[in-house]
Amino acid sequence: MHRARFAIALVVTVAALSSSPSPARAEGEVHDGFQFRGAVGFGYLSDTGSNQASLHGWAPALEVYLGGTPVRGLAIGGFLNGASAIGPSATFNGTTVNFGTTDLTLVTLGPYIDYYPNPRKGFHILGTLGFARLTASYNDGGFAASDSATGFTVGGGIGYDWWVGRDWSIGILGRFAFADTSRNVGPVSVSDSTVLPSVLFSFSYN
Repeated sequence: MHRARFAIALVVTVAALSSSPSPARAEGEVHDGFQFRGAVGFGYLSDTGSNQASLHGWAPALEVYLGGTPVRGLAIGGFLNGASAIGPSATFNGTTVNFGTTDLTLVTLGPYIDYYPNPRKGFHILGTLGFARLTASYNDGGFAASDSATGFTVGGGIGYDWWVGRDWSIGILGRFAFADTSRNVGPVSVSDSTVLPSVLFSFSYN
């Protein structure tokens, strides 16, 4: 729980710092001022535990970014990401089976930095880090259970935005995230390594 509180406090602090006054805007279609981005798409969520067993499957993904630009073309702030693989496959010792009653969900929260080399153009490079929570839930209609692990995440992305108004743009974003989490199973600590490559369609105000 203390990791979650730390991550939330960090996001709030970074967002507050990034909301400092930006250079005056001379015209539209420039990446400056307040930044909002929403993105939705699909990724492939794959988790491998320290016992070498893995869960993996296609996962709808959603991301939200809020920040500001201390200088034109450079945005910093906080982000929230969620992706969930419904009925992922499980692989152990070379054998793969499908668990239709299991969901695997990864939620990440933390600060981000987004850089546009040319503030008037759409190409940008994204970096993220922060808190991660990985949850595996099981429900067969008669029995339900869930198990969660927490840790840290680091990620990046490359995208391109096309202006559709003075401050609005739509785009495509290729993302990759890695999460290292751990949980206790009785007296034993179990670690998980999770990767999430994804392709997202975005809409932004900047």
